[in-house]
Amino acid sequence: MATLYCSIGILRAVDTRGAMDRIEREMQSLLELCARVGALGLWLAFGFGGCANAPRVTLDQIPVYPGSLPLASGEYAASASSVNFIAEQEAALARNFKWKGAHAELVFRLPTGNKPEGIRSWYFEKLTALGWRSVYSAAYTVYTNGAGQYLIVYILASGTTEQEYELALTLNE
Repeated sequence: MATLYCSIGILRAVDTRGAMDRIEREMQSLLELCARVGALGLWLAFGFGGCANAPRVTLDQIPVYPGSLPLASGEYAASASSVNFIAEQEAALARNFKWKGAHAELVFRLPTGNKPEGIRSWYFEKLTALGWRSVYSAAYTVYTNGAGQYLIVYILASGTTEQEYELALTLNE
């Protein structure tokens, strides 16, 4: 009985049962290789593998969106639900990324009329140019620098008007 199989992109016709065993071994090896490469990719993407000698930073070294006004520590005009959202997300991220507990936060009022999409794009451009990698993006964006630090960029609707937003930057380890 002739059997067709593909081995590394080459189509072959085989008449022996021993070849089927070989095919199974090759496929198993290929699957194991894919699993290892996939695990390595995730490991690197989430900052566990990056450059061990990457410089550590403080929040005052992170670029601030032009025209943003700093708010006092813990001061938010955003709704209480937005502030609670940040607290919940930080707790979940701390568990998932196994942070050591070092945490710093800065809050800013963004210039009126700026859209969240433009602010997110500005941060992506600036931070990736500084060596940060985006590892998660949804309602907020998580960046890592390979030194075991994670920067989270939150853009919150202000509680005052629809056109005003606040920026919260948190740096965690």
